[in-house]
Formats: sequence, structure tokens, C-alpha cells
Amino acid sequence: FLLASIGATFQIDSCEYNAKEDLWHIKVHASDKDADLAAEYIEYQKKKMTESNIALIFGNLLLEMDEYAKAERYFDTILNSSNPNNEEIACIFFNFGRTHRLKGEFDRVINYYHRAYDLHINARPERLASAGKTLNGLGVVYSELWRQMKAEECFLQAMELYKISIPKNHVDVAGTLINLGTIDCDRKH
Repeated sequence: FLLASIGATFQIDSCEYNAKEDLWHIKVHASDKDADLAAEYIEYQKKKMTESNIALIFGNLLLEMDEYAKAERYFDTILNSSNPNNEEIACIFFNFGRTHRLKGEFDRVINYYHRAYDLHINARPERLASAGKTLNGLGVVYSELWRQMKAEECFLQAMELYKISIPKNHVDVAGTLINLGTIDCDRKH
């Protein structure tokens, strides 16, 4: 996995959590491999970071590196060792769900996504865009389980929440529309 910053590109060699020090140790080395791709990725991540919780970004990076066990441990550490607020807990549950989805543990995904959704929708004020994103994730899981009607229901509910919470040209709206289109295509075949 490549990591780029300040005009340089680094390849991540290893990443280990030291519980005694309560620190993550990340070993990297400089690389000129795929520098253009890395620069494009950095711009994408910068945009994502402005919309994300900084404490969760490292866990998302671990997921993108296919380091599911490490990501799960990281999110668990945040949940149990810091004092996360309601929104952070909902995001941690969402990311636990993502972790289990990538591992193919669908029953656990559904449980975590429902917990995240409940926290978002019951918050005051409600976090409708986050609840919609969680419903979209749940729809993806149901689609992967070939429960297309349940998936479509989740996608449509997500769209209803998006209509009242984010602009119609938002990337999450586009993603959910693609998912609805995929359901429609599957139905025709």
C-alpha cells in the first residue's frame, strides 16, 4: 500500500499496535512507484478527511490495506480506551460492520449496521446523511446475500434521507443510485 505526502511517496511495510506503549508503530520506506496515482489518491483522501472524524481515519486506512484484524482492533481500542461520543460510537459500529463485510461475516455486519443506524437516527438532531449511508451499506449487504427486495428497500430509504439532508449531486446519492440501478439490472436478467 502506498502513502504519499509532501511530494514524497512511501510504501507501508508493517503496522503493529503496542498495547504497552499504547501506540501504533508504522514502518515505511520511500518509493517513487506510482507517484501520480498516489497524488490523486491524496487529493481524494484530503476531501474525505474534511468530512470524516480524524480519530477514525487510521482505521479506514487499515481497512483499505486489507488489514481487517488490525482495523477491528484499532476501532475496538477507540471504543474502549477513549471516551467516544455518540456519533463516534455510531461510526465505530459502522466500521465494525465494514470490517465484517469485507471478511464475509454478514450476520455480524447486519447487527453492527443496525446499531449504527439506530444511534444516527435517534440522535438529537438526527444525523440523517449518516443514517442514509448506513442504510446504503445495509442494502449492499442484503444485495450480496441475494435478498434484492430488502436491499432495494434499504436503498430507497437511504434516498429519502438523502433528499432532506445532502445535495442531490453528493457522492453518496450517486453511489446509492448506482446500487438501485444494479438491482434493476439484476431483476431484468
